Amino acid sequence: MKKLILFFTFLTANTLLFAQLYEIPLDQKIDESQIIVEGKVVKSESFIGNYGRIYTAHKVEIQRIFKGTDFRESHLTIITRGGKVDDRITTWTHLLNLEEGESGIFFLRPTIHPVPIIRDFPNDNFDVFSSSQGFLKYVDGLEGKLAVTQFQRYANIESELVGAINLRTNETPKVLENNSIYI
Repeated sequence: MKKLILFFTFLTANTLLFAQLYEIPLDQKIDESQIIVEGKVVKSESFIGNYGRIYTAHKVEIQRIFKGTDFRESHLTIITRGGKVDDRITTWTHLLNLEEGESGIFFLRPTIHPVPIIRDFPNDNFDVFSSSQGFLKYVDGLEGKLAVTQFQRYANIESELVGAINLRTNETPKVLENNSIYI
């Protein structure tokens, strides 16, 4: 009997440990985002927020706006958990970690995190919906550019991904002409 209880305890604990991350469907990301943009991280700066927690502000240059096309700025700020301030480093295993130079499609909501006052960063602050799954990162593949998350891979960005976003939002994408093209 003890072995059976021990077995089920181990099985339950093991299941809980590996069930921390589950796939968020593309339609849910589209529906629950206030703004969806294609952009590039051009600058990042970490800061200390509430209760001494470290966050990072990322300045994103916008190429196209797929949802929330009434947004008028060419840049916005994305706040993520974790970063480095002086000799303190905070990391999160399943949360989004952005690096300068990364580009892709961001599914955004207004931030719930502390908002820093950082010179040269826009005051429009956002969180990425569903964290690491809400950023479809552009990477080079054998057949060209891909857009990827942990669970999704789009080989044809324009027809598979952008087409699905446009169909779901029923908005015409707004192209910002002053920014470089990432695709």
